[in-house]
Amino acid sequence: MKNRALFSALVLAFALAACESNPFRTLGFGADLECNGSNLCKVEVTVAGCAAGGTQISVDFPTVGVTKGKHDVDIKWHLAGNDYEFPEGAVKFKAGGAGQFDLPTGNKNNYKWRDHNTAAGKHEYSITVVKKGGAPCATKDPFIINDY
Repeated sequence: MKNRALFSALVLAFALAACESNPFRTLGFGADLECNGSNLCKVEVTVAGCAAGGTQISVDFPTVGVTKGKHDVDIKWHLAGNDYEFPEGAVKFKAGGAGQFDLPTGNKNNYKWRDHNTAAGKHEYSITVVKKGGAPCATKDPFIINDY
């Protein structure tokens, strides 16, 4: 009887801990960079070529997490190297990102969005680069997790 009571208490403790913790972390959706509003939230983008599917485009943080309770956090992307550049509208959010992100600004090497972080969710976005001079290249599809 004592073992059953101890087991029940442990199950209850783990269930309560899971409810209090971040659901994205609990379910294994880890972020490579956590942005809390006080640190620089910057993603470095590098391009090795323009193969189809964006396989030669890489980011140092494929999944960015924005800390729960932190609002209007700037997320910045920097394109390293001289052979490629960001076109207009280089970083775009896919379905579900509307209303969470605004104030996009950018140039050939830098891009920025403001994340309101008012609703939890995992948001896929695309990064498009072109060869210097505007020739089409590929797109990469990383994620931002709000309320991380």
